[in-house]
Amino acid sequence: MQVKTHHETEAIVLRTYDYGDYDRVVRLFTRHFGKIAGMAKGARNSRRRFPGTLEPWCLSRVSFIQTTPEKLVFLERCEPIDYFSELRRDPVKTMYAARIGEMVDTFSPERKKNEELFDTFSCFLSMLNEKGAEEASLIGFEMRVLACVGYAPALDRCLSCQKGVEEGKSFFFVAEVGGIKCDQCISPRDSSPIRVNRGTIKALLFTITCPIDKIGRMRLTFRSLKEGRLLVDTFIRHLLGRNLRTARVLEQMEPR
Repeated sequence: MQVKTHHETEAIVLRTYDYGDYDRVVRLFTRHFGKIAGMAKGARNSRRRFPGTLEPWCLSRVSFIQTTPEKLVFLERCEPIDYFSELRRDPVKTMYAARIGEMVDTFSPERKKNEELFDTFSCFLSMLNEKGAEEASLIGFEMRVLACVGYAPALDRCLSCQKGVEEGKSFFFVAEVGGIKCDQCISPRDSSPIRVNRGTIKALLFTITCPIDKIGRMRLTFRSLKEGRLLVDTFIRHLLGRNLRTARVLEQMEPR
């Protein structure tokens, strides 16, 4: 006999799929249960139980029934907290939300609780909804997502000689070692090192440790924007063995 358990938690919609004529399968990132997938029976017709809350990036309080951990949960209702409606009116904001959403979806194991990542995701959507879309903020939140899932690059010192950022003049990011090397330790054996100035390194380090709401205030020079974008994209490609789906669109949108 299957044991049904009832749960409630905050959740952000990652993706939805129509299932049959009336239902939807919904992928959610939740505060207390991590990433889950749920069946919303009759969702395509019921605005009472799901009042516009199954669109990507909507923040809701969801109630669901779980039978076994391996199967889809059954969504009973979603009570809206914030629709983040401005995200869908601006193509740049839409793209930025899709980027962080894809990172959360890609780097989150199924059903592994990560409240820090949930707060980071929610804070980013709120900031993006209320303010303009800034490339510096996007890079900052990308770094914070990587830190939340345990993949923060080592940027505080040279991984070979342990020379701190303040002590050296030139540094290079090397994706395969997951961090930086100084100009005296970089080797021809290091594959495709990326030169990164100290200002860029300090800014990226700040995003990993600062209060979440301060990431949106970060400003980067044109050079640091270029270096930061290249560093993050290169590292993600190394971690996954591929680019994220949103990488090509971001490349078309980046400053020239």
